[in-house]
Amino acid sequence: MFQSLFQMAKRLIKGYSYTKNEHCNDPKLLALVADFKQQNFDKVEETLLSFSSDYREFGFKSLGEVKDTNFVNQWIAQAPDNDTAKLVLAYHKVVQGWIIRGVGSINSVEEEDLKKFRALLQEAKEILFSLKEMTSEFAIDRDVCFLTIAKALNLEDRAIIHQTFQHGLSINPQHIGLHIAYFVAISEKWGGSQEELNAYFEQVPSEPALLSQCIQALYYWDLIKVYQVDDEQTEAKVKDFMMQVDSQGVPKDNLYRYELYLRFYWLSSVLLEGLEEKYYQLVKPYWDDK
Repeated sequence: MFQSLFQMAKRLIKGYSYTKNEHCNDPKLLALVADFKQQNFDKVEETLLSFSSDYREFGFKSLGEVKDTNFVNQWIAQAPDNDTAKLVLAYHKVVQGWIIRGVGSINSVEEEDLKKFRALLQEAKEILFSLKEMTSEFAIDRDVCFLTIAKALNLEDRAIIHQTFQHGLSINPQHIGLHIAYFVAISEKWGGSQEELNAYFEQVPSEPALLSQCIQALYYWDLIKVYQVDDEQTEAKVKDFMMQVDSQGVPKDNLYRYELYLRFYWLSSVLLEGLEEKYYQLVKPYWDDK
């Protein structure tokens, strides 16, 4: 129990260290990154187009995880009008920005790192806004990328968050990454309101099951971590949810399972010690904090 509480505490204080791999050691994503580094840009674009929505988002983020900007800059130099290359550059700035910032509270981030983080997100925002009229199959990936950073942009007009989400829904109403990014963007810890959350909860699709499970897990983690709700009724509800999902199993062919695994790993460290090691092993290809 004390070890679990220590692990939990690490996530809430300055200095929490972890390794995140957007490619999840998945062969298809590793091959995509290899083609990118070999400057086979046409093949990269063809592969992204062939991907399902989960592989496509993780694919863009995997390319963004490549720290060396020479590759994406070379792509843009070869094809300055290619929107896909520009979107990869936006993802690069977003991924690298979050690597610099980390996942701790804003008070745990060094001022210089915070400046770099905000600068990269602002640059990404400008690229994404230049792609607002994007009509390719990657338009929803632009929406997801923007929602991923909207929470940290201190937007004066939050209407653009809802408009972006609605645009994404018009393309694919069951896009799990779109729902996750929107839910986080409207959460109270990032400037959202309970009214926004209530309105969203009324429209969460029941299918695919992984979508609603991810959203529910995110919500419960916020209750436990952000609002520090510790009443027995809430804890029982969270435990029942986790045990039900655990017994049913999670689709092994959808990369968004790692988003669910991560929250279950964190939640189990507080509420269900017996599941902590199981979900640590499951999430390890994506996220490792040991």
